[in-house]
Amino acid sequence: WSFLYEYPLSGAGLGLGGLGAGSLLYGQGGFKYLRAKVEIDSGGVGGNAEFKGLSPAIGFRGQMMLMQWLYVEAEVNGFFARSFTGGVSGTLLDGTVGVFAKLSFAYGGVGMRWFQLKANDSRSDVEDFDTDLEIKGMFFEVGVKF
Repeated sequence: WSFLYEYPLSGAGLGLGGLGAGSLLYGQGGFKYLRAKVEIDSGGVGGNAEFKGLSPAIGFRGQMMLMQWLYVEAEVNGFFARSFTGGVSGTLLDGTVGVFAKLSFAYGGVGMRWFQLKANDSRSDVEDFDTDLEIKGMFFEVGVKF
């Protein structure tokens, strides 16, 4: 899950870099909760490992209106850390681009998402853990706004 506070860097009707009226740009700051669990069983030999915790995240979200009810949105956020907790380091990147339709209380959209997590936990009180995870693909989204 994510908890990101957004603050406007440009307002509705101001235009964004020549993209036109109604384009918006937001800065983001907050946290993402991460959990990666791996279980391996090969030829009778197995093992498992788990990486979990909060990661700070900063980023941007931009929106460009195509019609009154249709818009394109792009978002990227993440964090780069080098031993910020005495042995845990890595990168987190999360990006999406999609086309969305909105009604008065609901919305839906389709797009592409890319998520990458590279982390290493070499603290002395845990077993060394490395992860290099990349997930990318199409998404469909529906929701209610209130």
